[in-house]
Amino acid sequence: AFARWASEMEPDIREDLENYATFHALSDDQQGLAWWEWDAKYRDPRSLAVQGFVNTHLRERLFYLYLQWQFDEQWQQMRAATAGTALIGDLPIYPNRNSAEVWRYQREHFDLNTKPGAPKDSFSPTGQEWPGVPYRWTTNEAAVTGFWQRRIRHAARYYDGMRVDHLLGFAGEWTIPLDQPALAGKLV
Repeated sequence: AFARWASEMEPDIREDLENYATFHALSDDQQGLAWWEWDAKYRDPRSLAVQGFVNTHLRERLFYLYLQWQFDEQWQQMRAATAGTALIGDLPIYPNRNSAEVWRYQREHFDLNTKPGAPKDSFSPTGQEWPGVPYRWTTNEAAVTGFWQRRIRHAARYYDGMRVDHLLGFAGEWTIPLDQPALAGKLV
């Protein structure tokens, strides 16, 4: 059943799951450190060292793929048992800085030199700083758009509808230098 699940997965989703498994196996190997604190040879997901790790740590990577398969199987059983009940999912706009997505697409999709947030308003006179990493919409819109299309298509397998948390990130982003407060940000 696991092999069938893996073979029936859309190629781009399978690639993302393979990346997820590699990221978590590497994180375990690196004692749970954030990816930017790993041995330098593993920080770039396209490095020869990462490819070597992929080839020599199949069991560790399969463990994380197995967990995803188990989740998928149990989720589909739950959905079948609750047929007719609509489920709305929450899709955060920004992935965690220490995530498989940010590690994999650090150069193409994300601006690692800034953090997201919101300008000052009546709710917060000092502005807001949010967790996550802003996108490179202005320099790589096509790649970021493709990333989002995959995320939405994959989430649609599990939910009847989705709420995108902080939709502002699609219209424009308040980006803040990492070492500055929210008021130092700018709208891009």
